[in-house]
Amino acid sequence: MTADELRAHPFSKTLLNAARPLVAAEHAFEQEHPGGEWVPDELEFYVLRAADRWALLLSHCEQLSHGLLFFSTYRHTAPATRGGASRHKYLRYMIENYIVRTQTLYDLVLKLVDAVFHLTNADRQCRHDTIVRNLKVARTELPAALKRLQKKVKEFGEARNMVVHQGGFQEPDLYRLELFAELEEDFARSGEEIPARFAFVPDARQEMSRDLIRNRKRKYSRFNSAVFELLSLLFDQLLEVFEKEAHGLGLVIEKEY
Repeated sequence: MTADELRAHPFSKTLLNAARPLVAAEHAFEQEHPGGEWVPDELEFYVLRAADRWALLLSHCEQLSHGLLFFSTYRHTAPATRGGASRHKYLRYMIENYIVRTQTLYDLVLKLVDAVFHLTNADRQCRHDTIVRNLKVARTELPAALKRLQKKVKEFGEARNMVVHQGGFQEPDLYRLELFAELEEDFARSGEEIPARFAFVPDARQEMSRDLIRNRKRKYSRFNSAVFELLSLLFDQLLEVFEKEAHGLGLVIEKEY
């Protein structure tokens, strides 16, 4: 399962089709009334709020996918060298960025569920317990689907805490790569040739870098696929809820007019 397949899901298509005329209407209003504020009715507010949160989630899924590509895209340039950037520093940055994003994903899912169920909680209130204990949600199969997704995402929970609270991701293969890179760079900074007994360092550092990239890409690719599959199953249920909520709000709006 890929991010593109999530974009092609019927739930995604339905949301986009519903939001398209509203985006055009908002733009037309702003053109006709410069400085004015377009005020949507409740149905329009509902559709746009759900679509906004869906788009943010899809963008986040793409970033998880692109993270695998970025592992292999570092290029040595003069500005990078002058700034002290290097491949091993880039790898740490990309690994830690990916790890943190795995945890942010679930927060975005909760906000999407809140929007589709039209719960209208403030963003800071979109917590797991708040969402799943709401009667509208609790009476569906969504809590079970969310629990499965949460369990998968928590596989990176400890690693995220390392990054945020313990000074960075801590794994032996990354540590050793950084040590070898520092040894090599120290000789370069001093202008010395690498002594014969350390001649193995550059080749070993390159091999460590290749191994780390290969192993991380394999692991993260499996995680992405599993998470996107769980999201697809979640989208199956959200589609039904969205159509029901939008239809109900549409009837209310019709009666008001």
